[in-house]
Amino acid sequence: LRWIMVLGAALSAVGYALMPLVDRVELMLLIYVGILGPGACLLGIVPAATLVSNWFVRDRGKALGVINMPLLLFAMPPVFGHLLGRVGMNGVFLVMALMFVVVALAVLLVIDKPALVGRTPHGAEQDTAANRAGAGRALTRNELMGLASFWLLSIGVGVLNSGPTMIVTHFVPFGTGRGYSIEEAALLVSAFGGAGVLGALVFGWIVDRIGAINALILNALVQVVLWMGLYPDLGFPVLLVLAASFGMCGGAIVALHGAAVNVL
Repeated sequence: LRWIMVLGAALSAVGYALMPLVDRVELMLLIYVGILGPGACLLGIVPAATLVSNWFVRDRGKALGVINMPLLLFAMPPVFGHLLGRVGMNGVFLVMALMFVVVALAVLLVIDKPALVGRTPHGAEQDTAANRAGAGRALTRNELMGLASFWLLSIGVGVLNSGPTMIVTHFVPFGTGRGYSIEEAALLVSAFGGAGVLGALVFGWIVDRIGAINALILNALVQVVLWMGLYPDLGFPVLLVLAASFGMCGGAIVALHGAAVNVL
């Protein structure tokens, strides 16, 4: 896991370092598809969820919630907005490349499994012999890929995650289209990111209470209500609440996905 995550951070650093050299949108898309996309996959969701699963037996849902809190989505846009006026877009890309170099160095400290340092996973002492006997063996990769439930989960989470992704991308033009100022519309994005931090923790707690699959279903049902709430123009305060609620749901999906995969 450590070297997979280092590779992901290194690809991200290279991708952002190349962005100032790009003068065509086709090349930019090629960098995103060929370098930044794989870098995000190798650094982010799957390795992080696997790392938590290796270290936590008890409170795994809460741990997944903590590591998937969108802190940078909440904190970094104002920082980069400030930098943009001082160093320009190319300067921002180089700052991001430097950040991922630092991340790559930090990830070198990752310990894949507690057994490597003579420790046991958190809560493993409560995993009784009876529970272990009833757990069954782990699925092989081919067996997992052959499960209809795995593909249904993957496609469902992809669809579910597309909603908050589209919302955060289009909230500013959506808000200005409703007649609100650019500052008010930007506040919707901040509400989304800030609530996402809380959402990851809340749904992590819910996973430990009702299970990962049920928590994922609950997240989907809440989003149905939220999408319906966007249709009428109910005023800016209500829209702000909807934005925060979308953020809570969106900030939890990655953690819910990781927890659900672990119970397949």
